[in-house]
Amino acid sequence: MTEAVISMALFFVIGSSFVYATTVIEDSRKQSLNETTATISQTGTSNSFRSDINSARGLKLVNERNLLVAKTDGSCVSWTLSQPSGSTTSSLLRASVQGAAVTAGSGSELSKGITSGALSLSGDSASLTMNYSSASSFSEVVPLRIAASDGGVCW
Repeated sequence: MTEAVISMALFFVIGSSFVYATTVIEDSRKQSLNETTATISQTGTSNSFRSDINSARGLKLVNERNLLVAKTDGSCVSWTLSQPSGSTTSSLLRASVQGAAVTAGSGSELSKGITSGALSLSGDSASLTMNYSSASSFSEVVPLRIAASDGGVCW
């Protein structure tokens, strides 16, 4: 009888340790996956924003939530921080149309879960800043290399 009680106690101790270790590993995996996904998203956002600004023929800041880019290849790009109705966070959208004005608020979602953010233009740079609900932040500043602000068919 004593041996059975000791065996059961050992079984529960070892089993509980195994369950705890599995839970810790799973939580760690989820956190790592979330951080990797956020890093990939931010890298893609950064590359796209830099590419659009570096190939701009003209820029128009509609407001702090919408930036229009007329590119040298004739395409029109819209960067929009959009907050769907009923949502407490915003998404970053990028839309591109060849040879025609692009509609703000349309396009592909590049990032989501944004609690605050802004697009801006200064005399020598364009910038994108976002703060996420996860308490992380993202900021990209790209120097301007355009000689004029000709939007053509984009606006």
